[in-house]
Amino acid sequence: MLIGAGGLGLGGCAAANPSTEGGLVVGSRFEVVETKVSASAVRAADISLDVAGLLRYITIGDDSTARLIVERGSTRPEWTVTRRESKGDGDEPKLVSEQRLVLLADGSVAIAEEIVHDEGVEVVFEPPMVVMPTELREGGPFVQQLKMTVHPLGNRKRTKASGEVESTIELVGDEQLETEAGRLETRHVRHIFVAKLKPAEVSNTTDQWYMDRIGRVAERRREQTKVMGIQIRSNQEDWVIERMPG
Repeated sequence: MLIGAGGLGLGGCAAANPSTEGGLVVGSRFEVVETKVSASAVRAADISLDVAGLLRYITIGDDSTARLIVERGSTRPEWTVTRRESKGDGDEPKLVSEQRLVLLADGSVAIAEEIVHDEGVEVVFEPPMVVMPTELREGGPFVQQLKMTVHPLGNRKRTKASGEVESTIELVGDEQLETEAGRLETRHVRHIFVAKLKPAEVSNTTDQWYMDRIGRVAERRREQTKVMGIQIRSNQEDWVIERMPG
């Protein structure tokens, strides 16, 4: 599953309609070269998770031609984030997921539900799962307990799985990323998502690197699924923004 902040709408920009066209080329690699204690908090408003727009990312690793396109709608206090992926040059982007995000009264950004097309399921969170709290400081993780229900695609009268979720979001620190565009000053945020859906247990760790007023520039997502203690799925994906907006 794509659940976790890494699947919740990569990137953002303070502009009304951010675009990668004409911007500085960043992909297709990134590497952490320095980590420092963060002197300030990360706020949802600073990294523009609720700003409409479209950004393009490129995968890191064996298939460097794969692309990710993330687009956010403009309606507030609720909006939709769509994720499309193409497997290679010239490949038509395929709709992978649609997420409904909400802006909570305290300024936090949360996901209420997700439709995962390539897995044929719809996921509902009760209450909505916070993906970026109002404020996040190093050494002060945000922890949330909630319920997750998985329905077959197009049929919410049936339940495929349900269970308890623990979501933890923490600020790792200020980090420099080495990219093809040079070194970027970023804020490293980690989201750990553990869902106990008997008999399965899903564990996702998503690392995200943000730039103030730009949004998310890189992501590393690790997914593991176990059934009765036996690992049946283990994936890792690394993405970096293809071009810096502007």
